[in-house]
Amino acid sequence: MENIVAIMEKMPDPRQAWKVKHKLSDILIICLLAVTCNANSALEIYDFAVARTGLNLYGWCMVQ
Repeated sequence: MENIVAIMEKMPDPRQAWKVKHKLSDILIICLLAVTCNANSALEIYDFAVARTGLNLYGWCMVQ
């Protein structure tokens, strides 16, 4: 079975390439983790991501 990162990386990104700052898979994984940790709004997801900048150590949330 594929891991969640591999699955998220296969999802098509409908955004305009020149506007993309972060990989879609990174954003989706952070959202999934935040919601799993009871984030209930976009602001709470943002707060979750900012509070866990250590995720960058794993190559997540990196600018393309």
